Amino acid sequence: MVALISPRVAHNFAKNGYYPTDDATTNAIISHFVRTDNTAIRVLDPCVGEARAASNIAYSLSHKAKLYGIEYNRHRAELAQKYCDVLLRSDLFDTVISPNSFGLLFLNPPYGDLTSEHNGAIKNYQKDYKRLEKIFYRFTIPSLQYNGILVLIIPFTQLDEMLSNWIANQFTDISIFTACDKQFKQIVIFGRKVRQNDISLQEKNDVKAKFKAIFEGEIVPDEIAVTNKPMYQIPELESEIKSFYKLSFTDEELGQEVKKIGGLWNDFNLFFKKCCERKRKPLCKMSDWHLSLALAAGEINGIVKSNTGKTYIIKGDTYKSKSKNVENTLDDNGFIIESKTILTDKFVPSIKAWDFTPNSETFGSLFLISNRDNEADELCENDGCLENNQYNLVITGEIYFTQGVKSLTDSDFNMALAVSKALSRYEKGDWGNDMDDSDKKLNDRVLRQGQKNDRLFASYKLSDDKKLWIITEWFDYKQVFMTTLMLPNEY
Repeated sequence: MVALISPRVAHNFAKNGYYPTDDATTNAIISHFVRTDNTAIRVLDPCVGEARAASNIAYSLSHKAKLYGIEYNRHRAELAQKYCDVLLRSDLFDTVISPNSFGLLFLNPPYGDLTSEHNGAIKNYQKDYKRLEKIFYRFTIPSLQYNGILVLIIPFTQLDEMLSNWIANQFTDISIFTACDKQFKQIVIFGRKVRQNDISLQEKNDVKAKFKAIFEGEIVPDEIAVTNKPMYQIPELESEIKSFYKLSFTDEELGQEVKKIGGLWNDFNLFFKKCCERKRKPLCKMSDWHLSLALAAGEINGIVKSNTGKTYIIKGDTYKSKSKNVENTLDDNGFIIESKTILTDKFVPSIKAWDFTPNSETFGSLFLISNRDNEADELCENDGCLENNQYNLVITGEIYFTQGVKSLTDSDFNMALAVSKALSRYEKGDWGNDMDDSDKKLNDRVLRQGQKNDRLFASYKLSDDKKLWIITEWFDYKQVFMTTLMLPNEY
């Protein structure tokens, strides 16, 4: 079953997959939301088009609504500018969006297969699925905050097992309707985002079964209509949005930014004319403590002559590093049941001195004075002592073994060793060989943007027939990270 049949393919490419939501469907969607005039909400439409549908929905729900839109087409972006509070004229995959930042995600993605013309970040998804609907879904769902509402409009022929599993595992209170415009066989799906462990297994199976029946044409959802019994309420803003910007500039946009910022000319006097500045001497004689601070801060540089006739060229600096301390809790058998990794910031002074004393035995030698610890657990931020993914160390917090894993490690020493190795790999950001590349990239993005924003998941093969799952989540009510080691059949 294919959503785009032969007579429509050429038309689809002509419109670049753009099919705006019709007015009847838009009005019906609005009626399913509780109006909250005094609530500040944030709405995202990553395929905003001319912003007619998204703006009608956002501003019909609250006077304090803010609409964020992304549109690739120049002409449509110009039309949408007057309706959006914030608009990016960009490819969606060339943007950075803070996770858990929007109360409503209105997603009517472009329809069709991934083509060879697409480039950039979108290629990261090409190995697993080529439909644009799935790619847009995977990229934008992290931006929706928990208890936020998703409105997804897609052809029913794309509601396959993969997409059904995604929706069933991430959303509850799901409703599904047929769109008013029947031309593109669209369906409208509502859902409230929750954590996966907040959804019962029975609810997931019921949703998947219903989606499967719709996908196979066994049932046709009711047509969406205006209702006087709204059941969805957009949650209030939880925090300020930290990131909503594009990564690349057009020539025109770059020119505007340079004109606005002024380049480096505003800081000309900061970097030049140093020779004209008058150096101010300290009011009193500096103690050894003051001299040490000034040297470490880089304020005392240049030629220094001592009373004994020694001449040095001095350069002082201070860099930031981290000390790593791992605390393990062992059970009666000596196996790790809990592991905490503590990273502590430390500032390390470093003073370099070149000996320029004439006829000195150490003439031309470089001396380095520093209290840096030569320990393997020091993590330097300014040099290359860490490689690969070790900058992104996982904060595991409290570690729990399920009953299945505990029984496995208690009864089999080799399994216990394999579990311990898997946990060690996980703490270093190594997601194992049993994960899709797309899921690994999602984990890496969570580490870059902060573990509190979403959970981490990794899968490891312990043997030919046994796998280990490791999941780390942040629990607000305890203010702690919790890492669970489990077998897949215990999930």
